[in-house]
Amino acid sequence: MAASGEHDSLPEEPQPTVEEETKTFKDLGVTDVLCEACDQLGWTKPTKIQIEAIPMALQGRDIIGLAETGSGKTGAFALPILNALLDTPQRLFALVLTPTRELAFQISEQFEALGSSIGVQCAVIVGGIDSMSQSLALAKKPHVVIATPGRLIDHLENTKGFNLRALKYLVMDEADRILNMDFETEVDKILKVIPRDRKTFLFSATMTKKVQKLQRAALKNPVKCAVSSKYQTVEKLQQYYLFIPSKFKSKRLGSLNKFKAKARSILLATDVASRGLDIPHVDVVVNFDIPTHSKDYIHRVGRTARAGRSGKAITFVTQYDVELFQRIEHLIGKKLPVFPTQDDEVMMLTERVTEAQRFARMELREHGEKKKRSREDAGDNDDMEGAIGVRNKVAGGKMKKRKGR
Repeated sequence: MAASGEHDSLPEEPQPTVEEETKTFKDLGVTDVLCEACDQLGWTKPTKIQIEAIPMALQGRDIIGLAETGSGKTGAFALPILNALLDTPQRLFALVLTPTRELAFQISEQFEALGSSIGVQCAVIVGGIDSMSQSLALAKKPHVVIATPGRLIDHLENTKGFNLRALKYLVMDEADRILNMDFETEVDKILKVIPRDRKTFLFSATMTKKVQKLQRAALKNPVKCAVSSKYQTVEKLQQYYLFIPSKFKSKRLGSLNKFKAKARSILLATDVASRGLDIPHVDVVVNFDIPTHSKDYIHRVGRTARAGRSGKAITFVTQYDVELFQRIEHLIGKKLPVFPTQDDEVMMLTERVTEAQRFARMELREHGEKKKRSREDAGDNDDMEGAIGVRNKVAGGKMKKRKGR
């Protein structure tokens, strides 16, 4: 863990070791009302990135935050912004740029949860949502705007009366991903229409050349807060692989919202869910297909074991994936153990699933035939009076009453 300013220069202060960092949010300088909000959210103690970034942000420094996934980055920028908002209340106080709409809504939820007792209002401005309702939300001048770059530019250019000329804080979250998604032009436009006299927080999983260029353009003498010096996964994540022939891979189901609401216990997703999403109750991540890019593995498995919690990640490795798997082991600097399985139990479960599928197909076929017969019987029935009587019973006699009227 290290913290350094631009060109790796830092104020000459002794840095505490990890063992000494039994700190509270109050120790970091967070005001009491926000400390209480942290308690209500179950944030018992700050994470490493929060310990590094929050005191510097409260001192008014620009921040570059480089941290492993699931490290509590949202709290690292949300708490200093809310702290400053309490000192100098103002509408359109902060802008948070994110690469995806899912991450935007998640950040908004955390801002509103942390600021619920002080009446913080947020607006989420992303694609795929009605622009008119977003214009109305912006007209109310929320304290915090969380946006994807493209839709924000659309409103800056077309929504009458909306501007960010009084903005005090700019956050670029998942900056590497924003730039990889070719939002550079939009980001440049945004930087031109917001005040230069502002505080800027740039958070990124990786320090790419594009991120370095953005840092030079957008930040003033920033403090660099990095809590991992190389690609790695969090210590409490138990990682395994499972070698299976490709023809035996499982079937896919699920949706993000049902999973977040715990209406579904399993979510199968593409890499769109591998970055930024914070769903606290994820216990296990299963890599159905091994990632082609080794760094994507870090982000995928980071959906579990977040913010000090424990979790498991299991990667399916077929006979065609061995080289990709070895690259991942090389990147994270460890050999992964095989996930313990009982072959007899697996084969028994496979047989049960196959049998259940056969019974389900039979029941569906029988059900379809019954419905077909019932429709044919109804078509042959000329006793309309009897049919009306049945309908009246089903309708609770309402049809008779209507006739009487």
